[in-house]
Amino acid sequence: MGLIGRLWFSRWVVWIAVAIVVVVVAAGCADRSKLSRGKAEKLIAEALMKKPPAAKVDLWIEVDPYLRRRSEWEAFLAGLKERGYEPSVQGKPPLFLEEMGDRPLPLIIDWSAIMLSLPRDLTALDMGPYKEHLWDLKTPAFPPEARGRLVRYGKRVRVRVTGISMQGDTQAMVEYKYEWEVDEGARKALERLRRDFDEIRAWVRQFSFGDRVKLPHAPIIPELQGESMAVLRLYDDGWRVLPEPEFPPELVP
Repeated sequence: MGLIGRLWFSRWVVWIAVAIVVVVVAAGCADRSKLSRGKAEKLIAEALMKKPPAAKVDLWIEVDPYLRRRSEWEAFLAGLKERGYEPSVQGKPPLFLEEMGDRPLPLIIDWSAIMLSLPRDLTALDMGPYKEHLWDLKTPAFPPEARGRLVRYGKRVRVRVTGISMQGDTQAMVEYKYEWEVDEGARKALERLRRDFDEIRAWVRQFSFGDRVKLPHAPIIPELQGESMAVLRLYDDGWRVLPEPEFPPELVP
């Protein structure tokens, strides 16, 4: 093959290579713009894993604001510490009748409150505080107050897409079912906590104010399976799951 022939051959090789690259890139773009059920399931599962379901662990104790003896109050706090908690008195401590003498008792509306620390075997699963309105007064003047901690309860999630409704070429509403696998460490630790609270209820009866103590309720376990929907939008780097606050109003049922 002469020089001219080799030049023509090289030119054809270059053109073929360019054509292959163009086809591959086009195929990649087409694949990225297509939303399959498998892709939607993967993206939704990744989004859910960023905010797994959490159990509400109530750590709030309320005590009558009028107690007979300071020694009982101190023994109560010391007993909680011996059980592995760090009790933190919220607001003012109770009044002790033995120290009041003949003075008239002031009117106290609120009970004395104690916030317990989260048990050590749950601290690694701590997702932060949870707040509630204490008197069902849901107004700006009475904001919700911390009642305990949120503890991660779901470990992994399985997602099954049941329907995809395309809203144009770049947006889709996806209906799906989900099921979370329980974090066994969290389940066992919450069972121990429930038993411990039951023991505290029996233990506190030894004090004169034992029948006037509101102890934490049992942990509230979240729903681990159900149905929901997600909105996915196509960007230049592929599909993304939109956070709920960013759902387009026309897509919210």
